[in-house]
This record gives sequence, structure tokens and C-alpha cells, in this order.
Amino acid sequence: MINSSQKLAITLKSLLSLIFAFAVVQLLQRGFISLGAYISDFNGQLLWRDFVFSASSDKWSLSQVLWIYLFPYIGFLVIYIVIFLRRSHPIKIPQRLLLVYGWAYMIILALVFFLPLWEILNRKGIYFALEWINFTSVEQVVLGILLMLFFIIRVFRFSSIFSTSLILPSNQFINPHQIIGQIPFLWYIPFLFFAVCVVLISGLMLTYPNNYLLGGIFIAIILNTPIITKYKVIVT
Repeated sequence: MINSSQKLAITLKSLLSLIFAFAVVQLLQRGFISLGAYISDFNGQLLWRDFVFSASSDKWSLSQVLWIYLFPYIGFLVIYIVIFLRRSHPIKIPQRLLLVYGWAYMIILALVFFLPLWEILNRKGIYFALEWINFTSVEQVVLGILLMLFFIIRVFRFSSIFSTSLILPSNQFINPHQIIGQIPFLWYIPFLFFAVCVVLISGLMLTYPNNYLLGGIFIAIILNTPIITKYKVIVT
């Protein structure tokens, strides 16, 4: 069993990694949207408040809608394909960056594959781009469901990424209790603290898209908990 100082260290490292990964994703999203607005000569107003983006204009063109609402999605999809999709296990990146990598993987996976279905159902985000390129309602929902299925398939890789951050004997058979005792400090407590911070900063409200993004991450944590606890050997 790990001691109290190790539990605290895991919690802080995981929390700071989650915050850093989320901040990077926010900056990338803002960069994509700002670039899209510049390229499409968008003359309206772009607003960021409490991690929420909104755009308003008296007149929209197809180019503006696609650059502002579809281009950021494509940007994150490319990032996912290039950085995360073809990575093998064990992951050959510095140990100090594994937690950042893991949380960034989960945030971008949720953003690209979990969020679109809810945006379509609630007529937000990517829904506007699909409407402007004449996707029918049925086609939009089918696309959202297909992306959600891919999310479900890929979400279980989450545990393998984080497994190398556990404090365990290297390349030896391990007892499930050695893992179970660390999961709250690796996942649940950092995520809960982060979610509370998002709610507080958002004025005690959990609104779109943060509600679905946090929901997707929490679902991933729950689904991966029994998976990671069944590992017999952690390859480092």
C-alpha cells in the first residue's frame, strides 16, 4: 500500500496535469475559432466566458459557419489522429508527461466523439455547420451515434495510458488491491476537485459544453475502473 505522502503526490500531479491539459485544449479551441473567424472575414462578436464560447452576428455566410463551427472540430480530430490514435502501449513519452497525455487524450476524445451527438440534439456547436451543408436531421443523428460508438470503443484505452503512472512493482504480478487503493487519488479526487472548480468559476452553474465534456470524462473513469484493476502486470 502507498503511504499518505504518495497519495497526496499522486493527487496533486494528476490534478495539475488535468488542469494543464484542459487549459491547453481551451487555448487551442480559441486559436482555431479565432483563425477561422479571421480567414472567413467574420464581422460579428466572439465571446469566451466561463470556458464557454459563443458567436453572434447579424449576417452569416456558409464560409463563416464552417470556419467557426466545423474548422475547430476538424482541428481537434486531426490532433487526435496524429497524436493519440496510433500510439502503442507502452507509451514512449517522458514519465513526467504521462498524466498530461492521459488527461489530454480523454478531453480530446470526449470533445471529438462524445460531444457532437449532444450538440446535434441540443442544436449547438457542430449542429450549425451540419445544418448549413444540408445534413438532414436523421443524417445528423446517425453521424452523432457513429461518433459516440467510436468513443465507446476507444475509451477503454484510457486505463492503459494511466496504468504506467501507478506506484507498483515493475514487470511483476500484482494484487488488484495495489491498484484499487490508488484509483481515487489518480482519477476520482482530481476529477471531482476539477469539476467543482469549473462549476465555481462558471457562477455555480454547469452549462454547455462543460456539462457534457465533464460527463464524458466521468463516464470514461467509471468504465475504466474495473478494467485497470484487473491488470496483472503493468508494463513500464
